[in-house]
Amino acid sequence: MNHQLVDVRHELDAVRARVEALAAHRGARVTEFCRKVREVVIIASSSRGGSSVFSETLRASPDLLHLQAELNPILTLAGLHPLDIGGQDDHIPLGTPFKQDVLDRELALDAGYRPEGPVDLAQWATDLTWRWTIQWPQHTWQHATVRSWLEAAWHTVCGPRFSTESLPSLALERVHLEVIRQARAQHEAVHPRMWDLDAGAVNQALPGLPSPAAPSGVVVEEPPFVPVGPWARATESDLTKPFVVKTPSNAYRLPFLRSVFPTARFRVLHLTRNPAAAINGLVDGWNYHGFHSHPVTPALSIPGYAENRAGDARFWKYDLFPGWRAVANQPLVHVAAHQWVAAHSATLRFIDGHADTLRVRFEDVVGRPDVRRATFHRIAKWLNIPIHPRFDRVIDEPLPPVMATARPRARRWFARADALAPALKLPQVQRMASRLEYHDPSTWV
Repeated sequence: MNHQLVDVRHELDAVRARVEALAAHRGARVTEFCRKVREVVIIASSSRGGSSVFSETLRASPDLLHLQAELNPILTLAGLHPLDIGGQDDHIPLGTPFKQDVLDRELALDAGYRPEGPVDLAQWATDLTWRWTIQWPQHTWQHATVRSWLEAAWHTVCGPRFSTESLPSLALERVHLEVIRQARAQHEAVHPRMWDLDAGAVNQALPGLPSPAAPSGVVVEEPPFVPVGPWARATESDLTKPFVVKTPSNAYRLPFLRSVFPTARFRVLHLTRNPAAAINGLVDGWNYHGFHSHPVTPALSIPGYAENRAGDARFWKYDLFPGWRAVANQPLVHVAAHQWVAAHSATLRFIDGHADTLRVRFEDVVGRPDVRRATFHRIAKWLNIPIHPRFDRVIDEPLPPVMATARPRARRWFARADALAPALKLPQVQRMASRLEYHDPSTWV
């Protein structure tokens, strides 16, 4: 069956027009961002390879720049959706034309870091309006309305002193849920479980909701959505800091991305995870109410997915690797295995001729405290950044799970070991496990 991406270019153009109209509200920015940034660090990993929680740890360092979420929506806004460039997957060939002014603008308006101190509620409101425009593209979000929701939510959760108080610990989730509650009065389709929010907090704030439905059309940002908060936008002087970009689909775009930042030192941090854990995580995610990336036609009939998520079967999930259509009717564990192999194969093809790389095992990122500390100190040395006190605290006190389908536990994949076995025996999986130095399955956690 010859699957194709659903043609959503008309809907994408409408989203781009709304984003263009918002630009005037978003304030000053660095011009020619791509040319001025001095160092770019791509975290290259497979989907479900641990890049979300890993990146969240790095965000604790004020000596790094990040995007507030993934790169994919910004590439889409700049005319680099697969359908814009005549493709059917996430690969962007070197030399592909795109809207440089849009890419510069959107990167400059999103790149930054988490601030300490007073909250700029006005900027937060414009960032939230932009984010909701790409998260819920079927609706039009007015900046003034979103700001009124945010101010009301802040007043309810944090008190009346809008711009003089820092965001209290753990209040971000409560503020978001209060904004969502107000938004649902206008658009009932806005569902809190489509964000990366604690399920218990969601149930307490908005009890009795049914499971969320699949997106109704174009996807610009893949759910579960990031609940963005107060953010310090990068200034000219900040562009000397390493700019860290985390998006698994970037594995298929590394030569292109290097060309986008022509004067920057371009580095790759290759994050690996053993195949059993990563493939198991992919299987969990395909059967979760999120991670939709592209609508496809005809609907997928992947055994282990289509019968479990009938409403989702018209969506591919996670990265759209080159060659996906050849395996689109194989059992889900095989599709997930191909996703894991494809991401690391593409990364290795690039870094084999690119010396400025560091390989890190996710198992060490979440390992024993001494292993975890040694791993992050090695990363900081490679990045040439100090261990800031905030960064040091997060290294010692690991963050809650990010973009997780369930609470993490050691060897969670054991519960699905029999189902995973055929995929783990595939020659390409075994070869890649060996290349990534996961030789002994008894050590996989």
